[in-house]
Amino acid sequence: MRRSAQRAAPRPDLGGPDLAERVRAEQIRMVYLHSPTTTGGSLVAGAFLIAVMWSAVPHAVLLAWGAALAVHQGFRIVSYRRYLAANPGPAASRHWGRLYILATTVAGCIWGSAGLLFYVPDSTISLVYLCLVLFGVASLTIPTLSLFAPAFYPLVVLVLAPFIMRSLSSGHVEQVALAVPLIIALVLAITFGRRINRLIDESIRRGFENQALSEIAERARFEAERSSRAKSQFLATMSHELRTPLNAIIGYSELMTRHPARFATAAAKDPLERILRAGRHLLNLINDLLDMAKIEAGKTTFRYEDVDVVVLVRDAVETTRSLADQTGNAVNVHAPPELPLLRTDPKRLTQVVLNLLSNACKFTDHGRVDITLARVAAGGDGWVEIAVADTGIGISAARLERLFEDFSQGDEAENRRHGGTGLGLAISRRICRAMGGDLTVVSEPGRGSTFTARLPERPPPETGAPEPDRTSSAARMKLPGPTSGVVLVIDDDTASRELTVERLARHGYATATAADGLEGLRRARELVPAAITLDIVMPGYSGWSVLAALKADPELCVIPVVVVAALGAELNKGFALGAAACLAKPADLDRLVSTLDHLTGRGETRPAA
Repeated sequence: MRRSAQRAAPRPDLGGPDLAERVRAEQIRMVYLHSPTTTGGSLVAGAFLIAVMWSAVPHAVLLAWGAALAVHQGFRIVSYRRYLAANPGPAASRHWGRLYILATTVAGCIWGSAGLLFYVPDSTISLVYLCLVLFGVASLTIPTLSLFAPAFYPLVVLVLAPFIMRSLSSGHVEQVALAVPLIIALVLAITFGRRINRLIDESIRRGFENQALSEIAERARFEAERSSRAKSQFLATMSHELRTPLNAIIGYSELMTRHPARFATAAAKDPLERILRAGRHLLNLINDLLDMAKIEAGKTTFRYEDVDVVVLVRDAVETTRSLADQTGNAVNVHAPPELPLLRTDPKRLTQVVLNLLSNACKFTDHGRVDITLARVAAGGDGWVEIAVADTGIGISAARLERLFEDFSQGDEAENRRHGGTGLGLAISRRICRAMGGDLTVVSEPGRGSTFTARLPERPPPETGAPEPDRTSSAARMKLPGPTSGVVLVIDDDTASRELTVERLARHGYATATAADGLEGLRRARELVPAAITLDIVMPGYSGWSVLAALKADPELCVIPVVVVAALGAELNKGFALGAAACLAKPADLDRLVSTLDHLTGRGETRPAA
């Protein structure tokens, strides 16, 4: 079983051709590199054989055989030089491997013919010399040709088999005795050749695997370094962007709290508007981050409908009119009279257009922004292009290369003046690509930029998959539970507990709270509540430990638990551990109430609002 498991284990991904093909190509390379050695040895052995057989074999036969051997070895040298010049890859090595097998087969035939042509029954000394030379040739092939088995086995057999058969068929004891050591040599050559071939094969294979592991480790190190740089860049960018509106919210709220008498209704208007703007800015930043995370995780969903792109673009222009007026820009829309409806997600497309318009107005001062709509045909499909061109500062070629990367801006000096996180364009391109299109840019410093969003008239079918329901099957049916009407709220965050309790109390729920996991378990055993809301990240005893303990208790396991977690992966884990429902944090309190209504059965008896 262990050997089977080892054989079934996947090999590392070499990022190229199949491993077996690469191993075969390396074996072919090695035998070609040994060609000068085998050629030289073969010519020396041939010259020696002709010399010792000169007085026993007709000279014409010897010279003809020697000429055939020399021509063949010359051909092998030419093949060797051509192989070095070609330097073939794994796929092309198959052809060179076949040529090498053919060459060694011909060489085996030439040497095997010597065992017949130079066989002199009346001269024992000549037969001994012939036997020794053939034995030497076969032995020479073991270290040089056993690297490539398809070429090695035919050569050894063809060199020794004719002499062995001729000796055995003679019937003379002396000649049969000469065949015996050659038979032993043939068996040993094949045996040792197989062992050497296996060792070389495994060595080459492990070499490639080690190389692949090294490459994987290097890629992992590079990715880790890039992730570390991205994290540092994220922290550096978002630290400033998040703190600015937070400081405004905290500062003005603190000012109004400490000096309530100074802020009558009219006096409070300006600070409250500043708080509102800062809060909205902070919300936009967080939404950008959430959009980026959802797109990267493949969780973004699109609700497609037929959209009049001209109307959508004109609405976006009106939305950004105030920004255009502030920077003194004229915004114009150019559209053909007959533009087909575009089947797209209007919310996502509006997000892309607003981002492009905002950027164009932000980086253009007293200039012009032109939005051009057009229908184009490419690849047999219809496409709609939305091009936003400005006469602003433009973008250098160096910055264009990474303009759509996360947290990257076109011009850092201008961005410090205008603000921004560098996520808008990255999100916009991801949205376009997720809907089957793309977002491209052409720009020149000092002459403005043109961003073009191209979308298919009909989106790919797989992009419109509905978002999975985050409520488990248990949450979609009434669960039998305790008679107590108390909802136990387990959360270490005081503000979160208070907000949850306030909302539940407003809807008629009696509540109890616990500030950590151990206290939550104790209160659950005391109260046996109708339902429990459970935070996950808590000091000491985590929410997962609490959930496991609840489900292991025979008296508490039937209590429906609503997990409130910050990450989608945690939500899935909650379902696996037995949670009745899972909500993303910060939880939508209205959805929490409706979930509890469903779990406790109060939804059927609650009067209509």
